[in-house]
Amino acid sequence: MKEQEVVTNQILNDNIWQLMVKFSVPGILGMLLIGLNTFVDALYVGQLLGEDALAGISLAFPLTYIITGVSSMLGVGSASVLSRAIGAGDMETQKKIFGNLTMMSLLFAVVLTALGFFFSQELIAFMGGSERVLNIGTDYFKMLMLGSVFNVFAISTSMIIRAEGKIKQAMVYTGASMIFNMILNPIFIVTLGLGVKGAALATVLSTMIYAVLNFRFFTSEKSSIPVDKTHYALAPELIPQILAIGSATFMMQLMTLIQQVLIFKSLSIYGTHSDIAFMGATTRIFMLTVIPVFGMMQALQPIIGINYGFGNIERVKQAAKVFLISGTTFVVLLWLPMQIFSENTLSLLLPDVTFTPNDIKNFRIVMLVMPGLPLIMVGVTMYQAIGNAKMAGILTIMRQIVLFIPAIIFVPTFLGVDGIYLSMTGVDIIIVAAVAIFMLFEFDKFGQKQVQPNAELEPLEEVAEG
Repeated sequence: MKEQEVVTNQILNDNIWQLMVKFSVPGILGMLLIGLNTFVDALYVGQLLGEDALAGISLAFPLTYIITGVSSMLGVGSASVLSRAIGAGDMETQKKIFGNLTMMSLLFAVVLTALGFFFSQELIAFMGGSERVLNIGTDYFKMLMLGSVFNVFAISTSMIIRAEGKIKQAMVYTGASMIFNMILNPIFIVTLGLGVKGAALATVLSTMIYAVLNFRFFTSEKSSIPVDKTHYALAPELIPQILAIGSATFMMQLMTLIQQVLIFKSLSIYGTHSDIAFMGATTRIFMLTVIPVFGMMQALQPIIGINYGFGNIERVKQAAKVFLISGTTFVVLLWLPMQIFSENTLSLLLPDVTFTPNDIKNFRIVMLVMPGLPLIMVGVTMYQAIGNAKMAGILTIMRQIVLFIPAIIFVPTFLGVDGIYLSMTGVDIIIVAAVAIFMLFEFDKFGQKQVQPNAELEPLEEVAEG
């Protein structure tokens, strides 16, 4: 039996809880490593260069959501198309995925590099940077943008590796990148005296290694999907599907960027550089904590996509429920210590800062909604995996545009800096409730569908006997 048939039949037939553990452990480790790559920059900069330097890269960091958004759009869209093609036994589509993704990544990356590099100072100023913080943020972001081509290709192709069910392999490549970043950061920052430019250069070089490893995976026949190593071309018939499905992820990242712009703009109006550095530390810790759940969603995507393509609707519902329970439990175990030991947690990134009771209160307010985030992630992942781009987009727009923008503009005018933190948490509480309602309706619709499993793929036992 071919390796992909083994993985596909496991996804179609094995116990969901066992699949969740088998696929999620490497997925969680992989996404943690990705999160650590950005966290490592902040950790080294905060510890070695101080508060102003951390404020500078904190202003630059949200701008990288554009790179991540484009990468995720291409990767999630391609992964959804691939998973359903595997479930449906569509070899023709599978053959086109890698070459098409390579060309799309290259085209998008060239545009992003040019815009980010030449307008870096204007972008950091737009984020609220001024004086020394503006110069620091510009130096960091300009260097970071030179690695866009590696970043886009590495992140998007990693999602394709996961869509095959090779989550452990994707995690190994991510881990190699993170280890290089950790080694290179102190060398470039301190030994070579490059400061924040050194932190960015370390990230660029580690991402280049990540991209090369992923490329070798597909061109050395480790991949289970067919790859024509001599044919790299756009597949016009796949591009609309990929962009439509991935657009929700891109919109989520774009809206997150807009959210971060508004947050830091508000902080520049109502607060100080210290408030910007504190928010930078808070958001980095928040993202690092929820990133393991993103790893679980990488495991959930092929399980839902392949089963949906096969026609097993009941198993799609079961997978969503299992991952929701597991993700929520996982987050709560991380969340409780941070709520209890908030000051110790913040001191990792801001070791020389004395936190006020109000600082600790605001940190806990932001972290308050964390146990509800797995529900949002499961909902968006499910809609993307089944190809329902419309609902995934609605959830994103509701959260980032309809609710957040008005809240972040008006609430701080009455409550100042505290209002920024309250706005962030209040919006997420409303979205958690909305996603719960939408998912109940979707499960009800699933129950009304009569979909027959694809006859081209046999259950595990029958394939084994053959």
